[in-house]
Amino acid sequence: DEPETMFNRLMSNSCPFRIPKTYFTDHCPASTNFIHLCEWIEYSQEHEPKKAFQVCKANLKCRDYDLPKMGVERYLAFFRSLGRLVAKYWSGDLGPHIRLGQVFENVWPSLDAGFSSGWPRNAEERAFIAQASKTPEYQQKVIKQGEMSLNLSIVQTTTGMDFVCNIAPQLFSKEVTDHKFVLRMMKELAEVYQYGSEIDSYMTQYQECFSLFHPNVQLDNAFYFYNDDNCTQMEAGVFDWGGAQCMAYVSSMAGNLQSGAEPAMLDEHEPEVVRAWVDAYHEEGGSERLTFEYIYECFKLAQCKAASGSLGFIVNLLKDVPRNHELWTTVKSRFEPDIEDNYIRRALVGQIDHTLQAWYSKKRDNFGKFKKWCKDNSDVVFK
Repeated sequence: DEPETMFNRLMSNSCPFRIPKTYFTDHCPASTNFIHLCEWIEYSQEHEPKKAFQVCKANLKCRDYDLPKMGVERYLAFFRSLGRLVAKYWSGDLGPHIRLGQVFENVWPSLDAGFSSGWPRNAEERAFIAQASKTPEYQQKVIKQGEMSLNLSIVQTTTGMDFVCNIAPQLFSKEVTDHKFVLRMMKELAEVYQYGSEIDSYMTQYQECFSLFHPNVQLDNAFYFYNDDNCTQMEAGVFDWGGAQCMAYVSSMAGNLQSGAEPAMLDEHEPEVVRAWVDAYHEEGGSERLTFEYIYECFKLAQCKAASGSLGFIVNLLKDVPRNHELWTTVKSRFEPDIEDNYIRRALVGQIDHTLQAWYSKKRDNFGKFKKWCKDNSDVVFK
């Protein structure tokens, strides 16, 4: 598509990580057809090559269980690359913002000197919003803003839970198909979405929360290699820039991490992965306003908001394999070939399982962290 064509033509030499070399690329606005001729990546047959700069064996989406340590080394490398990208965007090393705004969508809003997401920027604004939030007029305005996203969340959650409980419960572990858990999760997601507008404002309160970015930061959209002779330091190059634009990137990272990564890996390493992004961002000169504590809190809020969409996306599979299809009665596990060897089935069923496991996890405690955020900001976020 056009963003991928333009990114590969204009940005590949200025990115702070490897991108496959582009030899020719163009697109037709009238038909939306495009052609892209690029460097062929020669993958190793080993997930952990013993030679520097040899590209690791490719991984498949929602099959991180095939990788050593469920892919944690790759996630750390990938997120370091993404941290460098955001820092370089704001330093101007990717190119002048005025030129980027002529090519990519949504660059201009975050460059406005008077930028405000609606979240209080200082004590005076916080006191004003705290007072205003007590009035019925303000409360009705905020409620109205969140109605559409709340209603969409209910539809998405109901669609996903119908699949989990009634169509193919055998594909999921018993603890996440238990009706008490399902009802609790549905209730909690509805509560989260009542605060959707405030969460969005909080996660984008600084201009630096926006950047030219990759919209689909799944592990399979990068390639990996060691950059030292001892093969201890992994780096990530990135491809598949379709839809590249300026965006609130934490939501993209958090949602894709939750839906794509193995739950057991995130239970142990999620803070480490987020810190890899923050440290790389700061090492390249990124703003000190984006602390680890702030970014990690935003990750948890974004994952809460992403859960409904991950559940509801199953509708795209049910269009081709409807609820009364024999597959759903014959397949006994999501690791059987009928699911595991089919990209769409594996990805959509896998992301539902990952989302359920994330909500179930007491260690990650997504909903608990949302409730703490509400309590910490109770002066400007009315109940």
